[in-house]
Amino acid sequence: MTPDSRMLLLQVRRVLAGLRGRAGQESGTAIDYADIVLNELLLRTSDAFYIEHYRKGRALAEREQVGGLDGLPLSVHADTHPELVDAHTRALAEALASAVGRIGAGATGAARRFIEDASAWEDELYAHRMKEAPLPEITPPIETMFTRERIEAYLAHRLPESRDLRIAAFKPLPGGFSKTTILIDTEDKHHGRRAMVVRIEPPISTIALVTQSLAVEYPIVELAYARGLPVAEPILLEPDADVLGLPFCVFQKVAGENYGSVAGTSKPISDGIVHTIAELLARIGRMPLSADDEAVRRTFLSHWVSKGTMREATRALIDYWLERGRIRGNDPSPTVTMAYDWLMANVPDFDGPPVLVHGDFGLHNVLFQDEKATALLDWEACYAGDPAGDLSNLLFATDGKLDRTLLLDSYHKAGGLPVTADRIAYFDVFNAYKMTVAHLAPSKLVDRDPRAPISFAVLGLRYMHFVTSRLPDLIRAAERSKGSR
Repeated sequence: MTPDSRMLLLQVRRVLAGLRGRAGQESGTAIDYADIVLNELLLRTSDAFYIEHYRKGRALAEREQVGGLDGLPLSVHADTHPELVDAHTRALAEALASAVGRIGAGATGAARRFIEDASAWEDELYAHRMKEAPLPEITPPIETMFTRERIEAYLAHRLPESRDLRIAAFKPLPGGFSKTTILIDTEDKHHGRRAMVVRIEPPISTIALVTQSLAVEYPIVELAYARGLPVAEPILLEPDADVLGLPFCVFQKVAGENYGSVAGTSKPISDGIVHTIAELLARIGRMPLSADDEAVRRTFLSHWVSKGTMREATRALIDYWLERGRIRGNDPSPTVTMAYDWLMANVPDFDGPPVLVHGDFGLHNVLFQDEKATALLDWEACYAGDPAGDLSNLLFATDGKLDRTLLLDSYHKAGGLPVTADRIAYFDVFNAYKMTVAHLAPSKLVDRDPRAPISFAVLGLRYMHFVTSRLPDLIRAAERSKGSR
């Protein structure tokens, strides 16, 4: 078993331990049985025990001049394949059993001691199976850190104007590959009842984007809110992990619902929704971003604005994503290399200044009410660059279910910046490249870092083929579209 496989088994055992604890189950349940089997699989990776176990059995057989040892090595080593160690041990056990059988039940003296020693040697294996394979040291579960009582006490301290604040409703949301979200309703004598959203930074992020840190993402949301974009009102940021265990922030909850997940839309997309999305994209691209603006300089957007042109920002963006994957330990990938080389060789020659790009624009990140956009969520992938990136991301995420012609016509009528078909096709390739890197990285983390939640494995195990299989066709389509408007 490889070290990566061992880590995956440890991750599964950790999940089972949590389930068993929450269910308050006694020993003897199906979860308990599954945990015993996983424990055994982990113990089988203990090479040192099996090497030493074979050595002892071989020494015993040599001492008693047991027959049937032809072809069995005197010892096995760390570089001996585990299956070969097991096969040698089984053959050794068969030779010892034959010797015991020949001696019979009436043995005395030295013969009796040999039988007992052979039995004790076998029992060592069963004793080994009783050992508990250690689970990795991990950050305590988020739900134990962010309880109703602890959040209530924190908010009462941080928001002194909210006299006699208490939490009236508390609902952790399931799912999510990045931040953990808790919906709360507070009541106090100054504001009355307020609905809020608590977003908690995980112990380790999926792809190590700079903006996945709340300390970096939160100021960008503050800027977007101040400039009139529909985002949730920022209430507070707590960057200090020592306060409740992890960094977190609090927003005013916005009414509305989204239209699906990152994997696609769950509802029909009306023309009204398309017009709303187009207008929102146009507003995002028109939000002023100047290197001389102090509010912009206080955010990570200044890094991208400094690139000067969309062309320069795009080249930096391609390198940025490759670097993020390398930080997370991604293995060399022919697919990623192919896409990277093509993207760098075909960067659109567009010299307009970089504009705000959400970076993960899709129906899953927009809240709608009566076909109006009430909030654009999750700014952790944002940057400044070519607005074609957001248009492509939306079309990519809706997988053909959105009327492309209607979207682009509505976008241009809403005053969106000029975007050509060939640039959108280029970013179709980029988005597939980005998602490939983004899915490789967290799946590798599950193999190697005990802090990574088991949910990270889903990205590599279930979503990779969706993007990698499309890359060659997307590259061909982008090459055909060159020069198109």
